[in-house]
Parts: sequence; C-alpha cells; structure tokens
Amino acid sequence: MKKLYLLLVILSFITNAPAQQQWITLTNNHPTAPVITLEHSLNSEVSYTIDITGMYKQDTTVNSITYNRLSILQNGKWGEPGYPEIPAIYKLVAIPECETVSVIFHVTDSVVLDGYNVYPAPVIVLDSINGFMQNVEVFT
Repeated sequence: MKKLYLLLVILSFITNAPAQQQWITLTNNHPTAPVITLEHSLNSEVSYTIDITGMYKQDTTVNSITYNRLSILQNGKWGEPGYPEIPAIYKLVAIPECETVSVIFHVTDSVVLDGYNVYPAPVIVLDSINGFMQNVEVFT
C-alpha cells in the first residue's frame, strides 16, 4: 500500500509540474544572456554590439490553443496587448542633458524562425489600494 501511495504522489508531482522551457540556440548551445559589448563612447555617441545567443520557448495552452512564450535570458518582453509578446533586450544608457537624442540600430545578422505561434501580450492590470498603485506582474 505504501508503494502505491508513493507512486501516486510521484505521478502527481510529474503531472502538475510546470511546462519545461526549451532553449532555442542562435549562437550558443548553452543558455546564456545576450552579450552586450561597449564598442565606443564619445561625447556625441555611444555604440554597443549585442549578440543574442538564444532564447527560451515555453508552451502554454489557452482555450485549447498552444502558444509559444518566448523569452531572452535576464531580459524582458514587449508588445501591445493582443499583439505578439516579443522578447526584448533592455539596456540603461546615461544620456547627458541635450536637445535631441537619436537611436540608430544596425542589424548585422538575422534569422527567420518559422513554426512558432507566439503568445499574445497580456493586458497589464494595476491594483490600487488606498491610493497606492503597484503593477502586480512586476512584483511577483
């Protein structure tokens, strides 16, 4: 009886385990964060090179439709609610006080990934209690 109970407990852990993330290799077979390298920094410009080594894919089923949630290690996501939730790279850059700022991207390589049903970006709901507002998604 103890063996049957132990087997049932183990099976319940296996069936209730969250879906595993799968690493999608772009330039590195091992999960690593994007490599952000400062190329040069002058009074008038700053230049970075970013190597996206890969991303994670986690399958999520909603209303009998399987979506792929994509994420880049140690970074965030971007997307208008209802549109595809796209992995994004965030980098804080100090900008001196000036009249204008220009951001220019030079894409040196790209890969087309077919066969993904990208999860739609959710609507962000803010909780407000006694005038205190907190984006619950950020703090969980």
